[in-house]
Amino acid sequence: MTSDLRTQLQAAFGSTYVIERELGGGGMSRVFVAREVALGRDIVIKVIAPELREGLSAERFAREVLLAARLQQANIVPVLSASDAAGMAYYTMPYVDGQSLRARLDRGPLPLGEALDALRDVARALAYAHAHGIVHRDIKPENVLLSSGTAVVTDFGIAKALSASRTNADAGGPAGTALTQAGMSLGTPAYMAPEQALGEDVDSRADIYAWGVIAYELLGGVHPFAEHRTAQRLVAAHLSQTPAPLASLRPELPAKVAALVMQCLAKDPAGRPDSAGELIAQLSAATTPGAHRHVSGGARGKSLARWAIAAALVLALGIMGFFYLRRDTFADTARTVVVVPFDNLGDAGDAYFAEGVSDEIAGQLARLPGLQVIGREGVQKFRGSRRSPRDIARELGASYVLSGTVRWARGATNRAGIDGDTRVRIAPALVNVGNGRLEWGEPSEERLTDVFKVQAEVAQRVASALSVRLGGVARAALTHQESTDAEARDAQMLGRYLLRQRGTENLRRAVDAFERAVAHDSGYARAWAGLSETYALLPAYYDTTETDEVVFARAERAALRAVALDSALPEVQLALARSYGVLFKFNDALRAVDRALALDPNATLAWTLKYEILTALGRAASADSAARRAVQLDALSALALNNRAWALAAVGQIDSAVRYSERSVEVAPTEGQWKRSLGTLYAFAGRYDDGVRQCVVGIGLGNTCDAALGLIAGIPAMRAQGLAGLAARARLPRTLGTPTWAAMVYAHIGMPDSMFSRLRIAIDRRDDVFGHLITMPAFAKYESDPRWDAIVGEVRRR
Repeated sequence: MTSDLRTQLQAAFGSTYVIERELGGGGMSRVFVAREVALGRDIVIKVIAPELREGLSAERFAREVLLAARLQQANIVPVLSASDAAGMAYYTMPYVDGQSLRARLDRGPLPLGEALDALRDVARALAYAHAHGIVHRDIKPENVLLSSGTAVVTDFGIAKALSASRTNADAGGPAGTALTQAGMSLGTPAYMAPEQALGEDVDSRADIYAWGVIAYELLGGVHPFAEHRTAQRLVAAHLSQTPAPLASLRPELPAKVAALVMQCLAKDPAGRPDSAGELIAQLSAATTPGAHRHVSGGARGKSLARWAIAAALVLALGIMGFFYLRRDTFADTARTVVVVPFDNLGDAGDAYFAEGVSDEIAGQLARLPGLQVIGREGVQKFRGSRRSPRDIARELGASYVLSGTVRWARGATNRAGIDGDTRVRIAPALVNVGNGRLEWGEPSEERLTDVFKVQAEVAQRVASALSVRLGGVARAALTHQESTDAEARDAQMLGRYLLRQRGTENLRRAVDAFERAVAHDSGYARAWAGLSETYALLPAYYDTTETDEVVFARAERAALRAVALDSALPEVQLALARSYGVLFKFNDALRAVDRALALDPNATLAWTLKYEILTALGRAASADSAARRAVQLDALSALALNNRAWALAAVGQIDSAVRYSERSVEVAPTEGQWKRSLGTLYAFAGRYDDGVRQCVVGIGLGNTCDAALGLIAGIPAMRAQGLAGLAARARLPRTLGTPTWAAMVYAHIGMPDSMFSRLRIAIDRRDDVFGHLITMPAFAKYESDPRWDAIVGEVRRR
């Protein structure tokens, strides 16, 4: 039967698709992996099962499916097309290299951290789809795929399309009846909400119920109604039976997580959480994203006694670790906080100061055990936004948000620039995102020279409000002043503000500000670190006032000075790592960035830099892990999203890479570098027209858009124009990213001599995008060439 169906399909598809193998099928379809010839990519073809075809309008099915095709989100596998072949309705989706959650469960329980990460990813997919009016109706482990540590949900909109396109529904049959009957015969009742089993109209809360069933199975090690084997008994259990409390199966679970799962299993939809967004918020409030705690436990079905023993062992080991490491704080899970840039109520020119105060408070909180500050880079996009801090925190997945206002009442200035009468009023507000309650807020006004004490007090009060107990070491770290010179601290804040803005002029002004800071206080480590980072970035922004070698040497000297002054600051180690990175001392850079992350494990910029360093060293798998962690910490950072896109592209997951790249452009639509990345990834996906349009229209060929030139070179009719453009770029003295981009294009279109020539130039120039692109698949076929080791291997051995 399999070979007959495959033969029929292949005959119907002709040369459009080459069917390679059958993966098996779910309840609603037969699944095949095929090669889409025109685009040279693997896709999945799902053919509707024979028992569901009767009375099915293939035309209406295709029309209904394509309504779901507009879903474009990182945790959703999109629908590519839908039609019929040889009288059989089918739809296509990207091929995801991974395994289903069901297959993973069959190998044994997931560690707690991995299970929570997967549940969070599924909730994100649901939240996005529900916001676009799409209810899945068939959430189950078979429809959740695990790939590179990320969970993605497949088959959105298919169940609805099957139901809506059946002729009996057109004739006035009860909405959803056919689907429910089909599901009952195919096994999906195990995850079916009571109202869906009864054939009633359903909304997003049916998906939340199914999410609860999956969560119970993942976290408890057993399906909530595992004793029932037939469809009829499962439906009856969903309608009338209450499962054992999840907390009784896994006592070590955070109480809020266990309670959330049980709430999702409420028989009455009104008793469940209102939205998938609420699932995300509550998980974030109760757990640490990405903290993969490997908790002992047996396979599903082990006795409660075995779970209790495992929990006791975990507790004992945790207590031993507590005393051995002499932790200053103790909490079951970290609280997630986002610090929104404080509003400036003074002169417009004081905006840097308000932002600097909130940034330094965020830095102090980030180093406290038991707190996790997320979104520190992406949140900058909301500077001056009218969106409420609570909405911003929801988007970032934080459980608490700290916002505030700053007013700087200037006194008369003296020769140092700041008078002792200058006062600053800071009014912070800590809000619980889940219920909107103000947890703490107490304005204070101090002289500018004492503003550091205010920042330390805010951090301590936030920790106290969130029940984080501070020991002596943590308290001392909060109250330690890096500089007592008000002018130096003011200049350092201005420098950081300008550094975050990027751009040639801003970076030059940042150099002036940091140099002024260290002139006032030569022992100010943070200011030296900022000066180092600014020097390291200047060449990438077309600053031609001095040679790269001179500027990079200054970056290294400033970083080493910062390290000599205070090696325990994460910003200092990050600056050292960046200075080593621009000098292509990647092994030294890796050691420095690891020290930065040991000091602040939640520093998004450190994780993004680690991704670049590991990529440059050819360690693609580890680089992917770093890129994934950066996005977990800051889902609104265009840099983190772009890195994740290239990490996925490096392992051949081009469609997923495109989705992340599209998100980076959405987050930062005015930044040409993200559009250049998206244009190139479109080319790798075979979408040349989209790529050229994105790059040429979005950026323009006059703005170093080598991506567009490479895209054009990939179009046979325009190959000569593209190659001529690349050759012209190569003659320029310095252009952002030219050598490595060009090398990748030449590799992609099969010109190895030109590729190796550009790689040599890239390394000699210390091309700033080398650490993004060198693991791309286009280079793989040339790694056995002796020239590869002579050029790329040389830099990796330094």
